[in-house]
Amino acid sequence: MTGPPSETGDSKDRKKPVTVVNSTRITVAFPFSQIKLQEPAEETMELVAIVEDLTEVVATLSPGAATETLRQRVLALRARLNGTPPPG
Repeated sequence: MTGPPSETGDSKDRKKPVTVVNSTRITVAFPFSQIKLQEPAEETMELVAIVEDLTEVVATLSPGAATETLRQRVLALRARLNGTPPPG
């Protein structure tokens, strides 16, 4: 049987499918030698104390849910800066 290669199954005349393979290589460098851990600055802790005091004054002048939310945020910030779990 003679005919076109696709009909006869003759693989010699068929072109092989072209496979395109993209290869991308990404190098990520982490500057571990540049990471510095440091304690909160004394000034930052002083500012937190001032905000905490102001929150207490506002709570006496205008008690309410918003004031309590603010107070909880200040306590959570203080705890984060001290590295302790936030109060209850």
